Amino acid sequence: MSLAQFAARIDGRLRSRLSLVLTPSLFTLLYSAVRHPMLLALARDRTSVDAPRYPVEFAGLRFRNDLGNAAGFDKDGTLLGFNYRIGAGFAIVGTVLIEQHTGNRFSSRVSYNPWTPLPYSQGAINSLGLPNVGVDVVMKNILNFRNEHNPVDFPIGVSIMGHPAQHGEKKLEGTIECLRRVLPVADFVEINESCPNVHGHEVDDVDSRLATLVVVRDEHHLKTGRRVPLFVKLAGFGDAAHTVRVMTALGIDGLVGVNTQKNYADLVVHPKDRALFDYYTRTHGGGVSGQPIAHYALAQIELAAREIVAQKSHLKLIHVGGIRSRADMSKSRTIGDSVVLREWYTGMMEEMARGEFNTVYQNII
Repeated sequence: MSLAQFAARIDGRLRSRLSLVLTPSLFTLLYSAVRHPMLLALARDRTSVDAPRYPVEFAGLRFRNDLGNAAGFDKDGTLLGFNYRIGAGFAIVGTVLIEQHTGNRFSSRVSYNPWTPLPYSQGAINSLGLPNVGVDVVMKNILNFRNEHNPVDFPIGVSIMGHPAQHGEKKLEGTIECLRRVLPVADFVEINESCPNVHGHEVDDVDSRLATLVVVRDEHHLKTGRRVPLFVKLAGFGDAAHTVRVMTALGIDGLVGVNTQKNYADLVVHPKDRALFDYYTRTHGGGVSGQPIAHYALAQIELAAREIVAQKSHLKLIHVGGIRSRADMSKSRTIGDSVVLREWYTGMMEEMARGEFNTVYQNII
């Protein structure tokens, strides 16, 4: 058993008890502190299985199955080997920024990026703030993975957005340059328009920003002959008819929904997580993921899928938010042909807490 598997199994056995024994602040500090070492341990894990098959093909890309990790799990491309070996159908790297970024700090004295699981709710909440090593390093990591593993039917998506420390024209220019550096390497791109921990008023300029990024993609297509699909990740589809109409007209290839949520009053949290949840949201803010947002995510995807059919749109959908079980996958697959892929993160971490990495994807596909 690897160090990562051992640590995951211990975590799975102790997490719920610790959340009741430790104060919310100490519990959050503990999990914020161990997050990065655990990811390093996962990168070193050598579990290898035959990937479950559920073939999907669209936009010239072949996927060995329809489930991969959501953005946020592998921020820098260092976990691609791990994801490939345990059976994922694809991977999302990022969110990637034009320059290095440390993300949010736990406090003025503690540099950890804050997050905590919500053990009894099968969820999590984070305000990491997009820590990232920068686009150039990430692209090298992706190329190194491909050279080492020669992956088959394992497309790599890259999530991008403007740098949180930049504003106005500089931020837009940075996003454009980030996309230009990503396009030669990525199989598809997710444009993150929904991070609850960094987005401010500039999100109001989304239509014009996306139009500019589509032009950059199309220029790359004309120059190289290779067309990279662009997806837009949203926290919700709002007026779904309007969203589908606008994204279709812009030339976007698809939508990813949904990102983590901040509508705390509307989320169902287990009573045993309430003190932890209230402490975290009061102190750090952050977005909620996992089971507390599963119903909302599914409803949003169903709504968008209906509009795509009604408008005869070319848009495709990637479903993310609260997926954990084979039943969740089945529900998502029956929505319609426009829902081509699914992503998970919190549910994947919950499953890995069993300490059996070789069955993580086999049990859900």
